[in-house]
Amino acid sequence: MEHLTYGWSVVVVKENLVGWIIFGLVFGVVNSFGIGFLLLPNAFRASKRAMQSGEAPEIGDLFNFDNIANDAVAMCIAAAVNFVGALLCGIGILVTAPLTFWVAHLAAEGRYAPMDAVKASVAHAKGNIASILIFMIILSLSMSLGTMLTCGLGAFVLPPIALVAMCHFYEQERDAIAAAANAAQIPMQA
Repeated sequence: MEHLTYGWSVVVVKENLVGWIIFGLVFGVVNSFGIGFLLLPNAFRASKRAMQSGEAPEIGDLFNFDNIANDAVAMCIAAAVNFVGALLCGIGILVTAPLTFWVAHLAAEGRYAPMDAVKASVAHAKGNIASILIFMIILSLSMSLGTMLTCGLGAFVLPPIALVAMCHFYEQERDAIAAAANAAQIPMQA
């Protein structure tokens, strides 16, 4: 999968592997407290900046709370949608997770108000649900198998690769997401 290959080239092939691993570990620790989903837009912002600069992401960028209100609202709405999907015999999450896949990226960019970020994600994903679900499955399987086959050592390298892969996937779909949102008459913020 090209996104994982790109993630590998950015995280492992460059000279900044240790910085990416530290960033991934800190984000993992934050996730263990159950609030990591609120900081996912920050993780994407930091990863995108790092990808553009060719450096490892800054840990401080993960804890930049300038946009926390909008990020938290958007992520809580997405979490609520996914919670309802999970309640539907667990199978509903296979629909709601791809529909809300872009919310964190859209929140990270600040192009839409929180509810509009969810609407924009749904507008694009409802026509592309299969490709998003396939990406999510391949990413999950790669992380699980990579961790298992390396006796746990992959858990240090694979989370940053996954972040970069998701950012790369978003960058490829960014214009299509904006077009779908525009077609659904979802307003962009100024």
